[in-house]
Amino acid sequence: MSKRNNKRKMSKNKKVVLWTLGVVLFLLLGLIGGGYWYANNMLNKVEKVEIKTSSEELGIKPEVEEKSKEIRNIALFGIDAPEGDVGRSDSIMILTLDSVHNKLKLTSIMRDSYVNIPGRGLDKINHAYAFGGPELAVRTLNENFDLNIKEFMAVDFTSLPTIIDKLGGVTINIIPEEISHIPGITSAGNQVLNGKQALAYSRIRYASGGDYKRTERQRTVVDAIFNKLKDTTLTE
Repeated sequence: MSKRNNKRKMSKNKKVVLWTLGVVLFLLLGLIGGGYWYANNMLNKVEKVEIKTSSEELGIKPEVEEKSKEIRNIALFGIDAPEGDVGRSDSIMILTLDSVHNKLKLTSIMRDSYVNIPGRGLDKINHAYAFGGPELAVRTLNENFDLNIKEFMAVDFTSLPTIIDKLGGVTINIIPEEISHIPGITSAGNQVLNGKQALAYSRIRYASGGDYKRTERQRTVVDAIFNKLKDTTLTE
């Protein structure tokens, strides 16, 4: 294959990454605005991954499947791993679409929650993805939280800097205790962070609030991207 073809393939892959993350962000934007029909329409257009496994193998209980026919749950995994590694799901969210009440709900699952992972016993829930990929991660969610998940979307956290840089950075309000964790930031207040800085911000672990605050920072980054996406089209 020629270098030109390789370059073209890489460019196409980058577009797929941008589109996938963009869709997830727009879905969440629709969620925040109460846009059930908007989000549902977007979901029907985007390519998701439906696990070709029986409900039983996915850990969906018969009674849950019966009473949840009008409820669609989709697992959103934020993967933070070196290239070639499956990695742990650094962020886990459940996007719920309720067609009966025309409502959306986004639920965060704390990554350090101890649950029973099928075949592995009691362990942190974010280890399930590393142990058995999305299939085991979805089964773990279904069995422990009585869900009916059959679809998932995964976003590689390592692509986040590229996305943010293409948007020209994002504005985040930095508090004093966060300054030392973000390269190049020397003062508190509203700061325009580039991709690398925003990723560092979302990964801050050793500060007050622990993992709860870390989850909040991830949401803050998503909100900041929303503000840019409102006026930006991912065409590159």
